[in-house]
Amino acid sequence: MRRLGLKDTRIIKEVSQLIERELSLQCERYHYTEFTIAAREEKIRRFFTYYHDLVLVEERDDELIGVIWAHFDKGNRTVNIEFLWVAPLHRKCGYGARLKREVEKWGKDQQAVALTSTVNVQNDSMLALNRKLGYETEQVIMRKKL
Repeated sequence: MRRLGLKDTRIIKEVSQLIERELSLQCERYHYTEFTIAAREEKIRRFFTYYHDLVLVEERDDELIGVIWAHFDKGNRTVNIEFLWVAPLHRKCGYGARLKREVEKWGKDQQAVALTSTVNVQNDSMLALNRKLGYETEQVIMRKKL
C-alpha cells in the first residue's frame, strides 16, 4: 500500500476514470465523459494541494488492486471517504478493510472525531464490511422517478 501524491499522474488519471465509471454504474442518470474524467483529475489534484487529502492505492505489478480517497473536513473534524474501490478479482480478500483501517489511523492523526462513508444501498458487501468495522447507519436518501 502506498500514498499517492501530485506526481502520480498516471494513477490519478486511472483513479479518476474508475470513479467516473463507478458513478455511472451506480446512478443511471449519470454519464461520464472525457470532460468529467478531466474535472475529477483536477479535483483530486486541488484536494491534494489545498486540503492534503489522503489517497492510498494497493498495487501488484503495476496493476491497481484497490484505492481509497479520504478528505478531512476541519470544520466538523470529520473524515469523509470520497471513494473506495477494490478490483473484482480481489474482493473479499481484506483489501477494503485494510484500506479503511489506514484511513481511520490517518483520521485519528488529523484529530478527527468521526468517519463517514456513502454506500449504495444495493452494495451488500460494503454495507456488511462497514457494519463489521463499526459503522452505523446515519441516514438513508430516497429518490422517486417522475
